[in-house]
Order: sequence, then C-alpha cells, then structure tokens
Amino acid sequence: MQIIRTNNHRFYYSFYASNPAVLDNNNTNPNFKATTFKPFIIQKSALCLSELNEQTKKSLFGKFAQRLNTPNKPVATLAKWVLCLGTASLLSLPVKGFLTPNMDSTPSSAMSALDGVKQKGEIVIATTKGDSTVFNHGDIQHGFGHDIADRYADRLGVSLNLKVYDTEQEALNAFKAGDVDGLLGESHEGMASVPLACNADTAKKVSGYGLNASTSLVFHTKDNSLVQHAKNFLCSPDELAITGSTARFYDQTLLANEYSDKHFKRALKQRLPLYKTAFKNGAKAHNHDWQVLAVISYQESHLDPNAISRTGVEGLMMLTQDTAKAMGVKNRTDAVQSIQGGAKYLEVLEKLYTDVPDSERLWFVLASYNMGPNAVKRIQSELNAKGRDGNSWAEVYGYLARNASKNGRYVQCMHYVSNIRAYLESIKTMQV
Repeated sequence: MQIIRTNNHRFYYSFYASNPAVLDNNNTNPNFKATTFKPFIIQKSALCLSELNEQTKKSLFGKFAQRLNTPNKPVATLAKWVLCLGTASLLSLPVKGFLTPNMDSTPSSAMSALDGVKQKGEIVIATTKGDSTVFNHGDIQHGFGHDIADRYADRLGVSLNLKVYDTEQEALNAFKAGDVDGLLGESHEGMASVPLACNADTAKKVSGYGLNASTSLVFHTKDNSLVQHAKNFLCSPDELAITGSTARFYDQTLLANEYSDKHFKRALKQRLPLYKTAFKNGAKAHNHDWQVLAVISYQESHLDPNAISRTGVEGLMMLTQDTAKAMGVKNRTDAVQSIQGGAKYLEVLEKLYTDVPDSERLWFVLASYNMGPNAVKRIQSELNAKGRDGNSWAEVYGYLARNASKNGRYVQCMHYVSNIRAYLESIKTMQV
C-alpha cells in the first residue's frame, strides 16, 4: 500500500482512526511507519494552508507542528487535524471565487476559436484586393467576398476587420502566423475552408458573373468550430440565395463587352475633362467623392449636358423638374447647375440612410436617386416586417431580384446601381 498516492483526506481519517497501529513507530511493517506518513501530512497540509492569510497560517501550522512532534498522540487526533486544516483552507476561500468560474484564468487553448471571436467582438480576416474579394475606394470597402464575410460577421454578432494585404503570400503568412482569425481567398491544401458558393448551382451563378467560385472563408485546422459554424450559415438556403444575388450585383462582365468598354473610356477621355472641375466643386460643396458624381452622370446622360429622356428628365444629372426646382436649379441643361443640383440632391438622400453601414450607404442613395426614396423605404419596411435587415443592401438587392418579374422598375434599379458600381471601380482603377 502506497499512502502518498491518494488525496482523499477523509479516507485517511476513517482508515487510520480505526487502525492506529499502522502509524505506530513500533510497527514492524516498514510500509506503515509514522515517518512515512508524517512528512506526507506536512506536505499536504502546507498546500491546503496556502490559501490562508499569513497570521492564520502561522497560528494553525504552529499548533499542528507541535502536535506532530509530540510522541504517542493518538492517530485519530492527527487525522482530525489534517481534516480540520483542509476544511479551514476551503472556508478561507472567497465564496464568489469558489462558486463562479474565473474567465480570465481560463487558458486560451481551452477556448474554441468561435468563442474567442465572440468574446473579442470582431473577426479578423486577411485578404487581398480582387474582383471576387474586396475593392477599396477611400475608406470604404465593398466587394463580393467582403459583403458575404460581413454578413457572416453579423451572424456572429461581431464586427468585421478585413485586413487587406498587397500580395496573397503576405495574407497567407499572416494567416499561418496566427495574426488573423481567417483568410478570404483561395483555399490551400491542409486548410479548413468553406467556399462562399458552397454548392454547384451557386458556383455556376457566381462564375457566370465573372467571379471566382472558389473564393472561400478559410480557418485554422486546429479548431473546426469556426469552419463548421460558417458552413452552417453560408450553406443555408436563404444565404445561398443572397450569395447568388450578391454575385449578380458585383457582375464583372458589365464592361467586358468591347463596345461598352470603349464607349466608357472614350467618354472619360473626351468629355470628362470638360466637366471635371465642376464635378470636383460640386463634390466639395456637398461632401461627396467627385468620381461618384462623374459615373452617375455617365450612367444618366453619358456626360451629355443636352440629354433628354422620354419621361422629361434632362441634363448631365438627369434631374426631374420638381427635383431641379427643389435644389435651386433654374436651367437643367446648364452643366454646372445640373452638377450642383445633383450633388445637393445626393446629400439630401444620404441623410435618409445614416443608419445604414458606410460601406453600403451609397447603394441605397443610388437606388433612391433612380426610383425615389419612398420606394426604397417601402422595401426596407417590408423586409423589417419579415424579420430581415432592411439596412442591408444584400437584403434589399435580393428583394429586387426576387420581385423583378413583378416590377420593371426593380429591374431598372438593379441595372442602374450595378452599372454605377462597375463604372466607379473602373474609373478608380484607371486613376482618372
């Protein structure tokens, strides 16, 4: 029998109280010498006493040592002291600390990746710029991969921190070093990944819009909590539908047509210089990006100040009579007045969507510019009433796509905002 292997003081108390001979120094069995048991008692008691304050420790330990050194004391008394000291140690612990787990003391290795992300309130994803990942204009990020990753962050209840690296290798190095929670891009062998288009039908749609259907959210293999959670979200029927409509919005084939591409570039080269100063002045006066004004004008009139539509809107920014009057425009075919009026109207629309995320607000403003703010607000209200997020452009665009066959204005609006998005990315890439 090896006494020192067990920590059960109650066992020692009951056993040795009824068998005092085992600790008798005169016992002939060397395995049960008091000299074997005494050092053990002192060792275990010292551990128990570590939680006591210094004053109590000195008092109790002094008395205990005195009794141990007193010959011929009944074993039951010694055992009782061991038990009492253990009980005293437990009672000296704070009740709250004893009953409530201390989260700060939990080893990080014991926490799942999913719980870790939720606890810190953000998910950090490494990526690179690309048609299928993210596009930056100023401080604003958008893109097919960005928008889906942002929706996943919303599902987690955290913010998205998308770190954009210059090269795929740099992003991969940050991922391997553990500097980020995940990676947005191509998956590599040995990685746990979830394709944004997680089934064949959605992948076909994504590819049809000129996007990379292999773009994935990639997580560390040491813990599958995030990858499983992301898979459950991205592969749900509702989310697959949103992924398909998001791919449609970020259609990369809009300028793939040779005629469209040449026409756009020719307008930027020949016409834009005539009005560039006016766009910059209008943008400065109403807190806009001048290139946004320029591509709206291209979509509306192809940068023609004398353009007139069948419905009676006219000028570079194609203002209606009522809007022009409200914005102080007296002559809609005057390029400077039209640009100033359009810029002022955009500022009015932006104030209607201050509760929409910065990265998505422009799309709401453009939709309102095209079919009126009341129509957009109705869609938002309907989405909210169904428990969906009316401040999410993916939800609004998805609504337009689902109901396009019922309302021609929805089709027009989808093309309108998608085209301007494509023109904006193109003009910024060209650094005009």
